[in-house]
Amino acid sequence: MEILERNGSLSIPQQTFGSAQHVPAERSLEDYTAIIQGWVHDCIQTHTKCGLVELSKSDLPFRVLCIAGNSVVLVHAQDTIIDRYATLSHRWGQKHPVTTTEENIARWMEEIPWEELPKTFQDAICIARGLGLSFIWIDSLCIIQDNPQDWEKEAGRMATIYSNSHLNIAATSSIDALGGCIFSRKLPSLPLHSGDRRQILLQGSENTSVFVRPSFRPTHARFTTPNYASGFSLDIRTFPLLTRAWVFQERFLAPQTLHFHSTEIVMECRSHLRCECTGVDKVSAKRFDLETASDAHVLDQWMEVVEEYSKLAITKDSDRLPAILGVATRFQQRLRSRYIAGLWEVDLARQILWEVTRYLSMSADYQRPYPFLAPSWSWAS
Repeated sequence: MEILERNGSLSIPQQTFGSAQHVPAERSLEDYTAIIQGWVHDCIQTHTKCGLVELSKSDLPFRVLCIAGNSVVLVHAQDTIIDRYATLSHRWGQKHPVTTTEENIARWMEEIPWEELPKTFQDAICIARGLGLSFIWIDSLCIIQDNPQDWEKEAGRMATIYSNSHLNIAATSSIDALGGCIFSRKLPSLPLHSGDRRQILLQGSENTSVFVRPSFRPTHARFTTPNYASGFSLDIRTFPLLTRAWVFQERFLAPQTLHFHSTEIVMECRSHLRCECTGVDKVSAKRFDLETASDAHVLDQWMEVVEEYSKLAITKDSDRLPAILGVATRFQQRLRSRYIAGLWEVDLARQILWEVTRYLSMSADYQRPYPFLAPSWSWAS
């Protein structure tokens, strides 16, 4: 539990308890957009790494959803169209979301019926509209899923798609596309064995200065440490989106990611973290430095990337290298080195000295995936 006083309280010395903002169980879309716009404005005004990105517009992806007005239409963006757009990070889960295929793409380019969109897509579109955006990129709808050539081409564009986005909306607590982004907040049961997310006021009044609530530290820790100490089993229940390999590069590439979690919303930008309760507002974001770091440090950072990324789950083993291609593209722009099956030629002698740690507790007869994915000397094998 946490005992806190509301920010700005004058009735009790600030050093007595920590201070925090009240996080209500329910918020309207208008409340969310006001909070997010404030955070984005702060990034533009105070963060050097964020300001130039957020003030500029970008070329739209090759295929994108136009959400202006009340309709949702899949469009081929022309080279001359420059505007801001959002992206969505979501977990497909067992119940696959609506997709674009060769059979339905013509209909989607006329209009996608609102009722055919799962809740996560609907929420993301409403959030983007609330922020004044007219376009959003969603992988399952903007890539033709039964066309291998289109999938391969668009997968190669991930670095540009996410890096040029205005912001990335992440359905961090949803196990599939039906879970949504906007819902009644609750504290996950694991940290306190209680489903009660409501704050307990000591004096029974909304005006009281001191209040008790379940601790948000497990939530904050997931965003302030690269590999959460409680491991994969906790993540799958409380942060299901963050267990997915594809999402790693989406967070890495996007200038800002808004995490809609079951306790509060958290924003990662290129410089800092922000959250509704203000508990991580002074914490620097865990972002890799590819601009000012030395070559040796950049190569060390790549090894950190591989260690963290390789612990994440992926549905198709064949996607293991494609799902990190966008990150590799950014590193290659910095290193100017040949990229060989997940390793860098300039540091090859060191990078082949990897070892498996995730499967130490599994049976000794664990074998490499079949068919062939990468050379045996690559971690991706």
